[in-house]
Amino acid sequence: ETLKARAVLSEVLFDDVRDEQHQREVDLDARHDQKHGWAALHAAAASGVAEVVMCLLRAGANPTLRDDHDRPPYYLADTKNAKAIRNAFRTYRAEYPEQWDWTAAEVPEPLTEELKDKKRDREREKKRRQRERKKVEKAAERQRQEEASRAAAVAEKAAERERKAREEAEAADRVCHSCGGGIVGTPFTRLEFRYCSTGCVQMHKRELMAEAALRRAAR
Repeated sequence: ETLKARAVLSEVLFDDVRDEQHQREVDLDARHDQKHGWAALHAAAASGVAEVVMCLLRAGANPTLRDDHDRPPYYLADTKNAKAIRNAFRTYRAEYPEQWDWTAAEVPEPLTEELKDKKRDREREKKRRQRERKKVEKAAERQRQEEASRAAAVAEKAAERERKAREEAEAADRVCHSCGGGIVGTPFTRLEFRYCSTGCVQMHKRELMAEAALRRAAR
């Protein structure tokens, strides 16, 4: 569509429409496309060149003219530059509100300087909100990272305490219950006690028996 539009525009020599003499020679509303029934303004809108649209409008091209598919030029502004094309129509309508039947041309409200200012204000406000949202998101992410770091530190300390407790428990299992010395190799056991030698086993046995006798005598 864009290539076709530019071909149509080349036929009407749109580069020269600013020249008054040429305007008298060229019928800007003539149909130059047999497939769609486009006039120059249709082709300009479809081509995506806003400057050409404005030039043709100022030269007197009719924005209410419809092609063979009953579409006014404004309807064809669907290229990647559509926003600029539509703004050109709306700006021209603001400058010349009585020149054409803009309702028939399907051109929406005129784009006045006041509306442009409001639009710029909305865009600035939108960007401001986006910046604020990014700040909030960054702050939230920073807080999540800090909380994750604190949680990791707490978990690390808990793991360290558990490791030390396990080491202490393991060390306690290697202490003789009689002499208190370290147990080397396989410990000797009696009941729930561990010993480093058979001598300690017998000594602790006598101590336990003596303690039991004292408890019986005290009753």
